[in-house]
This record gives sequence, structure tokens and C-alpha cells, in this order.
Amino acid sequence: MPRLTLLLTAPLLLALPPTLHAQRFADHTPYPIYDQPSPHVDDPWTPAATLNKRFPLQVRLSFQDNHFNGYFYTGTGTARLSSSSLQALPFHYHCGLTFDEATYQARWIKPGKKLAILMQEPYSSHTASCRIYVTSAKPPQPPS
Repeated sequence: MPRLTLLLTAPLLLALPPTLHAQRFADHTPYPIYDQPSPHVDDPWTPAATLNKRFPLQVRLSFQDNHFNGYFYTGTGTARLSSSSLQALPFHYHCGLTFDEATYQARWIKPGKKLAILMQEPYSSHTASCRIYVTSAKPPQPPS
């Protein structure tokens, strides 16, 4: 009989609210809380030093707006592909990394709409990519 009683009351015990002791210490966490924006602004990433076959294009980026909103970097500017004419393609981006105006290795993710640029971390050989979104109505023509 005691075993049957325990089996029948176990779901009720699990449904009880946590004790006051557990609630009191729930507000104290040993790890940082990431609800607030970070005031830290990173050093800008630079163009990758070594050539990467997955990024066959060269694109020159110029910024009109480039800022850190506390969570990520956003900006607008113009991109000039070295393989196409000197047509400036307006773009915008949202990225976890910041970067300077320079010529970067790039590849089309969606031709005429989305480019991935290859960057290198400052003081390191680590590379990463960031996507920029072309906002022009007329996409560039690929070379024949």
C-alpha cells in the first residue's frame, strides 16, 4: 500500500512550486547576463591576407554610415566589383564584426543581391565572412 500511495502522490509533489529558498537564490547567477548591450567596440577586421578559392571576386567597400548599436554593427555604403564596370552598388549590412573601407575577397550568395566578404581578425590568422545586401534595382551583369 505505501508504494501505491507514493506512485499516486509523486505527480502532485512534482507539480508543487519551488521552495522559497530556491526562489531567493534564483536571482543570483554566477555568469554574466547578456540582456544589456555591450559598450565594447572591437577593432575592425581587415581583408584576408591569403587568397581563398571560394571567394573569387574582389570588391572595394566605401561606407556612408557605419556604427555599433550595442549588439551588432550596421551600415550602408557602396561596393565596386573589380570584375565589372566602375558601377557603384549601394549596400547595407548587419554583422557581428566591424571592418574598414578596403578591397575584400568576395563571392555572390545570391547574384546581384547578396555578397559574402572575407575578413581576417586583427592580430590573428582567423578569418570570417560577413554578408552585405545590395540595394540597387539593377544588378551587375556577370562577365561573359
